[in-house]
Amino acid sequence: MTRLDDTTEKTINRVVLDCEVFWILRNIPRTQVDEMKAELEQHLREAVRDGKTVTDVVGAL
Repeated sequence: MTRLDDTTEKTINRVVLDCEVFWILRNIPRTQVDEMKAELEQHLREAVRDGKTVTDVVGAL
């Protein structure tokens, strides 16, 4: 597994945390939030490894 640079790690963590807060505030059940977080993080990491930026995937931050 390739390690991502610190800036990319922080950006992924920020996006995942922002989404988690949004989902919790929308009263989505915790089990679903945990699943969505894991899927989002995996998706972002794979996209970055494929040469995309986080912004390419989620838009402007």
